[in-house]
Order: sequence, then structure tokens, then C-alpha cells
Amino acid sequence: SKGPLLRFDLALAYLLLLDHPRAAQVLKSALAEFPDHPTAPRAWMNLALACGHIGDHVCEREAYVTVLRLETEEIRRAVPTLNLAETRMHLGDIAGAIDGYREVIRLSGRVPTRETAPLATWGLAVALDRSGDRVGAEREARFAIELERSMGMPNLLRDPATVFFVPDYEIHWYEGLGA
Repeated sequence: SKGPLLRFDLALAYLLLLDHPRAAQVLKSALAEFPDHPTAPRAWMNLALACGHIGDHVCEREAYVTVLRLETEEIRRAVPTLNLAETRMHLGDIAGAIDGYREVIRLSGRVPTRETAPLATWGLAVALDRSGDRVGAEREARFAIELERSMGMPNLLRDPATVFFVPDYEIHWYEGLGA
């Protein structure tokens, strides 16, 4: 179909089937033709997720940056900002990741989110550890654990409906800090 809605829906179906390469392919093509369609922000977010699952972090970063350009409401910016921080860490931009995680923590204090604050705190802990700030990393990891417990979400990092790690072993860095 030449229509964007059917193509965006097809890509969503591929995402739900966990066929991330096909979802990314369909979304890249549709968004190249319809980058500013009214439903494009959701499609850009889906492209970022698909690219993240296949490890294409450059595509993922560009899609999150586009989502953030299109979304102006803080409540809609928290998750893409969180995911962009993680993408920056994958690409070696630790300072950008730290800034991103801190921005998400700020946003989480202003908008009603459940998982965002603890996930941003976990991400900040890992980014600080990778930057060489062991003390700051351990402080943030303790705080992330406290947030999870106080919010009734123990083992949030292992919730496949909320979090994914590429590569899969990336979770061990988070769990190591938590230990």
C-alpha cells in the first residue's frame, strides 16, 4: 500500500510478532515518504524500538531524536528520552547518557510515570560506573533498588513487558551494580 496508515499498522504487526528487522524495514520506507504524518510520532517510536532490538543504534538514536522533535508534552517525552540515554550509552556517549538520565529523572518528578524513574536511576548508575564514578554509581543503584521496592516493582529489570537489553548480557552490568 502507498498509504502510511496501513504501512504503520503492518510494521506494528511485525513488532508484535517480534519480527524487528521487517518492522524496521517497513517503517524506514513509510517514514521516508511520510515523516510528518499525524501518526508519525508513534511510528518513529516504533522504528526506534525495532532498531534497538536489532542493535542498529544509529537508526535508534535518529528515531528517538525525531520523536523528541515532534513530541512537546513532557509526559510523552519521558520514555523516548530514557531510551535515547540508553542508546547514547551504547554508542559510547557516556556524558550524553548521564545528561539524558538526569533529564528523565527530572521529568519523572513532574509527570505521572511508574517505571520511568527507577529505570532512569538504574541507567544513571550504569553510566556513572562506566564513566569511572564508582561511588556515584553505587549510590544510584541503591536508590534504584529502593525506588523499585517502594513502588512495588521488584525485579523491574527482568520485566520483559517493560525492558529489553541488547545484547542480552547487558543486564548483568545493572545486576552487578545492584549486588
